[in-house]
Amino acid sequence: MYFINALKKLGMQFLNSKEKEVNKMKTKIIALAVTVAVTLLYTVTPAMAYTLIGTNAVSVSASGVLQGSTITFSGSVVDQSSGSNPSSSISFGTITTIPTDLTNSGRAIKVTGGTNEAGARIIILTDNANNTASPNKAPTVNPDSGVDGAGLVGQSDPGYTVPLMWGMKSAADNDPNSNIDYTSYFTKSNLNSGLHCVYIVDKRHTKSFCQNQTTDPLDTALMYRSDGSPVSNPAKEGSKQELMYPQFFGNDGTTDYDLYDSATAPKTVISQSLYKNIATLAFGIGPGGSGNYVCSVPKLSTSAYDDNVQASLGKIGTTGTDQYLYIYIAADFTTVPAQTYSTAKLIVEMVKG
Repeated sequence: MYFINALKKLGMQFLNSKEKEVNKMKTKIIALAVTVAVTLLYTVTPAMAYTLIGTNAVSVSASGVLQGSTITFSGSVVDQSSGSNPSSSISFGTITTIPTDLTNSGRAIKVTGGTNEAGARIIILTDNANNTASPNKAPTVNPDSGVDGAGLVGQSDPGYTVPLMWGMKSAADNDPNSNIDYTSYFTKSNLNSGLHCVYIVDKRHTKSFCQNQTTDPLDTALMYRSDGSPVSNPAKEGSKQELMYPQFFGNDGTTDYDLYDSATAPKTVISQSLYKNIATLAFGIGPGGSGNYVCSVPKLSTSAYDDNVQASLGKIGTTGTDQYLYIYIAADFTTVPAQTYSTAKLIVEMVKG
């Protein structure tokens, strides 16, 4: 944290209807200014480094332990705007007309929690390869093709998936704590412009498409794991010969899934784990001055990657009131065949790292 010391200016206004009293006051002010200037001339010396007097200094150590504190991460699914009808599921119902744009679920995931653990964040993902979520089928699409099978999986033909998107009100501080109707924000135009809504990714993710499909240095960039082992990154992959590069969802608690530009230090991350960026709903979680845990939320109302707003989470201690984040969910049914689609698991969780 940087601290800036500011000198306060003393403003003085003299109101007098008599000319001679005004002149007197002016004379006094001038005399005062001269006195202050002379005093400063003789008392202010140039800054210099201090000099140790004698040959010894007293050296001690200082330490302290702050106990880790975490409150239960909890939530439910509620109606957008009203917050009514709490449940544990999101349903898009039966869609009778082929949509031409994104379909808002009309529901919001309402969550709260808090911790003072360093590096804590809230993430969202699907875990469609989860074998314990029977009878939902896992996607058959190969994640090495750049399509990870995120979203809703076809239950007749699991080779088709319906992309899911999340959004939050985030134009100003504390906006994420408001529950609104998000329908007007869920549009393909916004999605393609990086505004108001973000794709939900799956834990199976292994490859990402290069932003520029004509030429992109990431297509063949040398990449290494944190232990220095290389990761294969051939040019133009898959049946469509598209430009892709390795990128993992990450966060299994034991392995660093970031990929670096060098096997040895100094090295820079060039393919960050997805849970640290596109899957992050909130980050910088910690105690706030208002009696609640607080967090930073990406500012989805702008396409700038580094803008964020502040929001509150669960209360600290027994006083105060829990605050919640409202996460809105939509889907893109515009290009998929007719069948039932569902997730194995749609997960919102608080993690650290």
